[in-house]
Amino acid sequence: MCRAAISPYYHEGAKLAAGGKIMRVLVPLDGSDLSEKAIPWGKLLAKGPSGGLVLLRAVSPHMSAGNLLEAFNAAERYLDEKASQLRDASTKVEATVHIGEPVEVIVRASILEGADLIVMTTHGRTGVGRWLYGSVAEGVLARARSPVMLVRGWTDESMAPTEVATILVPLDGTDFAEAALPLAREIARMLPAKLVLFRVASARAQQGAVLTETAPDTFRYSEAPEEVARLEAESYLQRVASDCGRHGVDAEVDVALGDPGREICRAERGHGAGLVVMTTHARTGLERLVLGSVATEVLRCGAAPLVLLARRP
Repeated sequence: MCRAAISPYYHEGAKLAAGGKIMRVLVPLDGSDLSEKAIPWGKLLAKGPSGGLVLLRAVSPHMSAGNLLEAFNAAERYLDEKASQLRDASTKVEATVHIGEPVEVIVRASILEGADLIVMTTHGRTGVGRWLYGSVAEGVLARARSPVMLVRGWTDESMAPTEVATILVPLDGTDFAEAALPLAREIARMLPAKLVLFRVASARAQQGAVLTETAPDTFRYSEAPEEVARLEAESYLQRVASDCGRHGVDAEVDVALGDPGREICRAERGHGAGLVVMTTHARTGLERLVLGSVATEVLRCGAAPLVLLARRP
């Protein structure tokens, strides 16, 4: 049976699960085939004896008492049926119904359930840059303390997971971007998969000195700022890859020049990445959370599910 949770209150004590083991995965559902596209990905990441998949359904409070009870019971039956279909020897599946608005319910449930990851489908919007604006996914990203995996609702059914062998991790050299690494390493260990550490280098406006391969103790003067930027980016990524190796995760590096969002999508396709894990900025309120950002562009032009760790202001 589903567990009911109708309290309208929640607290802000949830932890950001970067670096923690992926054990409990929350999958919000609304009864549609579109929302159910998130289920296979949630199950994939809820493996192991300590793992657990929690299916969630929100019931709107804006109805009469009789209709509310009927809607609540229907939500329970729906989730119980889905849970029974998903349970097996390797996956524990629970179901819970909350009464409230979808964003509030998902954020509250992620805290009450101790979710390490929220996996949900996002809807596409027409027009450039409106892939998240105004959606439930944006509201969850703005308020949840757990990382959020977005599964594109407009992708083909063939994108359902069978085997994820490669995870793309875009980095820009900052501590903020590197906050995605512990989570990416943990997912890679669990699946298992390798990491591709990717950086879009920015060419310097001025000339620079670079180490030569034939004489590593000497410098030569380079008039190609793109070469300087590429070599610096590769050196940085190699250091990060070595650290991943010390954590027991295989990692390779890749560098590109150009627009970050488009190059990340190109790298995703080129490496056959099954997941992309990266950080994004979150702003207060339900305003344009990632509108115009690299994450929005990646969501628009990529295909693999996008795992986002949001930075709070």
